[in-house]
Amino acid sequence: MGPSSLALVRGSEAVAAVRSAHAPPRLSTPPPASRLLAPSPAPHHMGARAEAPGTAPLAARVALRAAAGGVGKRRVASAAAKAGAKAGAKAGAGAAAAEEAPGGRWMVVGLGNPGPQYDGTRHNVGFRVVDALAERHGLSWGRSLQKNAMVAMGSVAGRDVVLVKPMAFINNSGESVSALARKHGVALGQQLVIFDDLDLPTGAVRLRQKGGHGGHNGMRSIIERNGSRNEFPRVKVGIGRPASPQYPISNWVLGKFTADERAPIEEAVDGTVSLVESVLAVGIERAAGAAGQRLN
Repeated sequence: MGPSSLALVRGSEAVAAVRSAHAPPRLSTPPPASRLLAPSPAPHHMGARAEAPGTAPLAARVALRAAAGGVGKRRVASAAAKAGAKAGAKAGAGAAAAEEAPGGRWMVVGLGNPGPQYDGTRHNVGFRVVDALAERHGLSWGRSLQKNAMVAMGSVAGRDVVLVKPMAFINNSGESVSALARKHGVALGQQLVIFDDLDLPTGAVRLRQKGGHGGHNGMRSIIERNGSRNEFPRVKVGIGRPASPQYPISNWVLGKFTADERAPIEEAVDGTVSLVESVLAVGIERAAGAAGQRLN
């Protein structure tokens, strides 16, 4: 499979799309070998949710090349930057421009736990995404912490971005996120959070514009620190549930991916990076439309 098999973008619409207590576990059937982009969600209550049927497997490498006229990943990223600059120039004329606060700065937050003992665990998939995003765009993590978080700053897809990895344990992520948003003047609607989701199949990806915490205590912390406001975008990366409902969820999320899970997760990470690029380039509504997802 290609390294970007979950970033679903098409044509001119877009060129680049814990210690933690979760909801009570339930039995789930592992997804098929081909990775899926998660379908748009049906209305649900907080906690365990049933996924809508009809998820369609697609090869994002093919989609990316089709959208870019057959060019490679680096040229796709360059094209995304040009598209983002063009969208930003049309203030008030399109969905992307309407979403942006003055200055247009975005903050992309990956959730996880600090320390090498948590590297490669399911709960740290958010860290992996922002690490990959920083690497793709040549951004370096600062040696000193800002507001108890690792920070990398620069440009992605033509946007001024602040990449963030909170260094408090995942349950306290909101402390760093809210403080950094104030420090760097980032509007709530331009704080994009990436985190693991038990109720999505392993390797599935879902983009949402807002919503509840879904049982994820890192998201709970961010929402609480925002005064219970949840109107910020997020990307969920599926980690699935253990086969046995008796298996402790804390052990599951703090466990490392199995050999069978590593390939789909690598694809999900790479695809999520491309999806974030698409959001930054053309705005969340157009990025979601190009990926075939309803936002809420």
